[in-house]
Amino acid sequence: MIPNILTGFRIFLAVVIMSIVIRRPDDLKAAAGLFLIAIFTDFLDGQFARRLKQQSDFGAMFDLTADRLLMSPLLIVILAVGLLNGTRGAYPVSPILYVVIIVYADISTLIGIFLFTRIKRRNPAVTFPTPTMIVKATYPVQASVVFFALLKLKPELISCMMYLATLFTVLAYVSYLRKGGWIFPQGMKALFGGRRDEEEE
Repeated sequence: MIPNILTGFRIFLAVVIMSIVIRRPDDLKAAAGLFLIAIFTDFLDGQFARRLKQQSDFGAMFDLTADRLLMSPLLIVILAVGLLNGTRGAYPVSPILYVVIIVYADISTLIGIFLFTRIKRRNPAVTFPTPTMIVKATYPVQASVVFFALLKLKPELISCMMYLATLFTVLAYVSYLRKGGWIFPQGMKALFGGRRDEEEE
């Protein structure tokens, strides 16, 4: 399906962008351009899915996974090569705090996706929670931090967007927990309950 192809292409672009940042940290315009393309595929895959009526739980989870694989690993690489060093002092403690917050939220999301697949195996009728408006708004704000860092814009501007992205991320995290928090207890029950069932067989 076209939407899933676009989503897979976003993951491929994430690898290419990280490679450029690591190998050519002094020439990042290409990485910034590819990052914009990657973000645009996030918009396109959703549009195609709706227009072609190809929406599915798998597509939603794949899309969310691709978003997280684009954001967190790239943020870690950007931090490692020093592109966030200028924000030190302007952002509380250091830019490491910002990266930790985003990575923690992303890992929680990926764990939630994994646990939902276990629930889905036991109950095919269950549907994946649709993202709330604040969750949808958070991604472009987070992306702006990466994009501005790749362009090496003023640290003050990057710091400002880091503050905003932190606020959005916390609100999105709470919003998603309120809507899809049931996934974690039910997913753990499905995961370990399923293992016990397999052992008994």
